[in-house]
Amino acid sequence: MNSATTETLAPAGRIWMTGLLAGVIAGIANLVIYFIANALGVAFNIAPPDLPAPPFPLMVVLISIVFILIGTFVLTLMPRFSQRPISTWRTVAIVALVLSFLQPLLLLTGMGGMPTAGLNTVIVLEIMHLVAGIVAIYLLVTRARA
Repeated sequence: MNSATTETLAPAGRIWMTGLLAGVIAGIANLVIYFIANALGVAFNIAPPDLPAPPFPLMVVLISIVFILIGTFVLTLMPRFSQRPISTWRTVAIVALVLSFLQPLLLLTGMGGMPTAGLNTVIVLEIMHLVAGIVAIYLLVTRARA
């Protein structure tokens, strides 16, 4: 095994703290985006009709943190599957980010029992996905190396 082609992860505690930090930063950034969009009249009534809608600002922060922590967990597993865990994870994270863009797009159609959302709502949600993805990928990739 050539050491030039292998990558070593930082200690798990550092990775998890970085993931949590990334989640909090992404959550706060997305919260700012939400408040700006909401002030500009973008509607965020996207809960299924048979369920009570949770407070959207709270959901913005929690979802940002939870999904980034899931990505952090996947990063901690990468050494089991790859000699280049950081590079492999970055690729997986980018693919996951691109796939995450599908969910807001489905709101345009109302598929899955969801109410339809306007294009402006979908654009804001896509921006939120992009912000969370960029924050998580940047911080975890730059701080994951031992």
